[in-house]
Amino acid sequence: MKDTINYQNLGTLMNLTETIAKLDDYLFHIKNYLETELQSFKTDTQLNIKEKEYVVVQELGDLTVKVGFNWQYDDIYFGVRIYVPKANGNVVLDLTEKLKKYQWGYGKEEDYFVVSHERRFADELFTNDEPENEWSAIIELFTDRINECKIITEELRKVAV
Repeated sequence: MKDTINYQNLGTLMNLTETIAKLDDYLFHIKNYLETELQSFKTDTQLNIKEKEYVVVQELGDLTVKVGFNWQYDDIYFGVRIYVPKANGNVVLDLTEKLKKYQWGYGKEEDYFVVSHERRFADELFTNDEPENEWSAIIELFTDRINECKIITEELRKVAV
């Protein structure tokens, strides 16, 4: 990796503020819905460049829920992630059938199991035949995932007790 800055880098920085403002609109509605559905007041919006994510974060006991956008594997994704401490990892394995039912996946990170449902953002942007309805369609996808998240987090808490 070169240490020099080029015009593409500068252009990216100039567009960053505009992009964040657009994503803010999604996250504002997601944050309100998340607080209503999961009923927690520990909700925060975080832009984490190092972790490559712009998300609403909600703490639910020992579970952490992140809803929003991330850019990994040279693409942009949106969806929901539930972080389960490794000490409670068996609860994730006990729920694999429920996760399959909702088409959620899971994986291991250093300190957590991550239960998630994510989609490529570009698939929703470029396949929509009605661009004027694109915004509400994406919000609807988020709310569907949050509704599933509510069910899954309730199950995770039941099994963990």
